[in-house]
Amino acid sequence: MTDISLTDEEIDTLDQLTTSTTTTTSASGEPTTDLTEEEIAELDAMMTDVDARMMESTDEDLRIVREWAVGATPPQTLAAYERWGPGKPAMSQAARAYVAGQPQRTDPWKRLRVAFTLTGAEIGRKTGLGYVRSGANVRQSVLEEIEYDTGKREREVTSQQQDVMDYGSANEGFGVEAYEVYRGWKLSHANLVVCPNAGESWLAASPDALALDRVVEVKVSKTNLYSWMPYWYIPQTQTQMRVAGRPINDLVSVYLPVGSLQSSKEDDKSVMKIYQVSFNAEYYDRMTTAACRYAECVLARIHGVANHPTPIVLDRQSMPHVKVTLVATVQKVATFVKAARRTM
Repeated sequence: MTDISLTDEEIDTLDQLTTSTTTTTSASGEPTTDLTEEEIAELDAMMTDVDARMMESTDEDLRIVREWAVGATPPQTLAAYERWGPGKPAMSQAARAYVAGQPQRTDPWKRLRVAFTLTGAEIGRKTGLGYVRSGANVRQSVLEEIEYDTGKREREVTSQQQDVMDYGSANEGFGVEAYEVYRGWKLSHANLVVCPNAGESWLAASPDALALDRVVEVKVSKTNLYSWMPYWYIPQTQTQMRVAGRPINDLVSVYLPVGSLQSSKEDDKSVMKIYQVSFNAEYYDRMTTAACRYAECVLARIHGVANHPTPIVLDRQSMPHVKVTLVATVQKVATFVKAARRTM
């Protein structure tokens, strides 16, 4: 347990500040003190530190996620599900704030994602909803995911796949900027957001940004301009809305060929499409039921349970309809953003 007692130096400082203090009452009835502003700030900082240590010592959730993040206790796959799964209390607010404070793609963020496993970006693959193919091939893919998460198989990523992911990640900031310019809004950055609901704090997601009433997820490609939002993004958008407590997800699809920001207006082929996705509670419930079964399948194998369950593999065509609306198309979006930068 964390030691929350004051050090000798802190006690001496506290004694000096408090014994030399005279407290009186002003004409308005408010208490006043003869401490200087610097002394008040020093006292406040000391007590804030003590409060933090107190919280750390009594908040087991906070202690656990800190140890996961710093690598003191490397998290096991689906560790979050075992602690905060169905029927269990929600993760504490302090612990969720700590998780949310770890910047994306840093080592602490990566370690925490191991503990959660069933994140917004992953849940489609674990439930059968995130694939282009269908039928028996999807079931086989879900079984392969179980092998990945139990350490039976290494996930293989081709150089082409890695290039696509790297390009998208490197240009997410441009997508967020283009969206902000178009909407005229300033968005809040998001890292790893944990669901605050009891029995659901095993679920987390890393949206690209948050607005007051919606999640913003950006997809940037240098090769593909989809005629419509791909259905395999729906599981991610539904998860993000649930954990962030927003009813809308604006999925921003940006086609940004290499060199678009350096090209002239005439040669600019870049396009931004904004799809508004609505939350569907029935879709979410069916998806997370399958996700829970997936977690039980993985954990049974990890713990050596002989009669482990089989996964629920969902068919996207039999899932409830999720409303998706194309709300904007911006041609030559690179030129659009460059023009906005010049006016700032």
